[in-house]
Amino acid sequence: MKVYNTELQRLQEEMMEEKRLEAKLAELKHQQEELAEKTDELRRIMKDEQEDVDRLNSRNLTAFYYKVTGKMGEKLSKEEQEAYAAAVRYDTAEKELLSVNEEIERCRDQLSDLSGCGRRYDALIEEKKEEIKKTGSPDAVRIMEIEEKIGFQKSRQKELEEAVRAGRRAQDITVEIKNHLDEAKSWSTVDIIGGGILSDVIKYDAIGKAKGMTDQLQLALHSFRTELADVTEELHGDVDTEISSALCFADYFFDNLFTDWLVRTRINESREKVDQTCTQIQKILQNLGSRQEESVRVQSQFEKELEEAVAASDAV
Repeated sequence: MKVYNTELQRLQEEMMEEKRLEAKLAELKHQQEELAEKTDELRRIMKDEQEDVDRLNSRNLTAFYYKVTGKMGEKLSKEEQEAYAAAVRYDTAEKELLSVNEEIERCRDQLSDLSGCGRRYDALIEEKKEEIKKTGSPDAVRIMEIEEKIGFQKSRQKELEEAVRAGRRAQDITVEIKNHLDEAKSWSTVDIIGGGILSDVIKYDAIGKAKGMTDQLQLALHSFRTELADVTEELHGDVDTEISSALCFADYFFDNLFTDWLVRTRINESREKVDQTCTQIQKILQNLGSRQEESVRVQSQFEKELEEAVAASDAV
């Protein structure tokens, strides 16, 4: 017989999945708390900015001052841009919070399905040990332990691969953002030599696409951060700081407004920030790759030990 049978392996995989989901749920709750606080703050800022616009559209003394000095258009435009930027940042944070809330519910449902797998595993282990005692083979217990270790490494590789996939998804999005910003930068250069309305339209369309991809990047980075929750202890360096820094990208993207004469500078700055984010993601992916290689090496070593143990035993 095979000492470490299919049922034991299945239960071990369920236990590893339960552990992964528990770590994931804890991380998601942390993100939920952060995003709820951030969303409340951005809602307040958005409301304040809109009130500034409303005041300038009213008949109060401030509006009268800007009107008689000929600066009403300039001031209103600035306030409207700030109100728009605040609304966009609030909308992005709200989407992130909604995504995290949905993921928390999925996580809880999956944990509910796995309830009791640890108890079933322990009971089956005890049952298996009793069977082994009856065989009278001193090698059977060792074989079972080695097979259990191999199962653990396989589960660990699955967890690492899921984290790698999430990281690569985020990295792919940074490449798309860079492409859109490069296009916007090219057309802002055309503007300098008199590109006209067409270059403006194309430039701001590219910036708008970059903004849209930034929303996707935030969601992808949150997903990456969640998948890292149960493997962080195995990684070198301060991974949480790296991923938290990367998550600041969207805030940076809308921190300052694009006025006509600052567009090119801001595009360059945003492009540099995307490069930094991409580098941070790549650093974590390399770390994960090293852990994957190590796990494969350890599994191979256990498999060799298993072959030797089985060859020397007549219990299987």
